[in-house]
Amino acid sequence: MSNLASLKPLTLTINGQTITAEARQFSTGSLGYFLSGKIQVELADGTIAKLQVGCNAVLVGSNPNKPAKKPRESANPSWDRAQAALKAQAAASPTPAAAPVRTVVKGK
Repeated sequence: MSNLASLKPLTLTINGQTITAEARQFSTGSLGYFLSGKIQVELADGTIAKLQVGCNAVLVGSNPNKPAKKPRESANPSWDRAQAALKAQAAASPTPAAAPVRTVVKGK
């Protein structure tokens, strides 16, 4: 993975105004970019207003303290675990016999 010295500043354009994000190593150990600044925008009524802009952009996988995640095999692993638990429970307990069905017909 990259190191901090290999990251060049990142230029962002918002509403036609350019802001530069500087490379940074975050407290977590991850690498990425940080930006904080102000831009001017014109509101719908024609008024000029200042916006404060903040942005963190983290390089995915750049944290040396975290092992890379294994790709998921399922879109819903919680559902898969629940289904596996139900199957194991069903396999461990014998299937109860079906209760007899009794039909009652009322006379006239």
